[in-house]
Amino acid sequence: MLDVLIVDDSLEIGSRIKELVSECENINVVGQAINGKQAMEMAWEHKPEIIILDLKMPVITGFDLLPHFKNNALPITVIMLTNYNDAFFRKRAKDLGVDYFLDKSTEFEKVTEILKNFKSKRKPHPSA
Repeated sequence: MLDVLIVDDSLEIGSRIKELVSECENINVVGQAINGKQAMEMAWEHKPEIIILDLKMPVITGFDLLPHFKNNALPITVIMLTNYNDAFFRKRAKDLGVDYFLDKSTEFEKVTEILKNFKSKRKPHPSA
């Protein structure tokens, strides 16, 4: 089972992402955070393998969260899903360690492709 955390300040978008992700087999959505503080708490509590992260959120942005998710002991893959798709944002996200950067308006459906590919490349846990 692949644990996924969804982080988006829009409940509507977060619900759409959850619905999309839930269509994939062996995906467990461990939570849906609507702000950065909640996202950090949920990430430490649930230790997801993948975080689907919005960029623009009040108080703590996706850029602020990326170092927390990428520079810790947890091996988290981050998919940034945003409406801010220009070269500046892509480069900044890449510099901060994002694994995937997707435009919400044109690449929303790619999330499921990434999850399916991630599962197929994943090594089995030694205790499995």
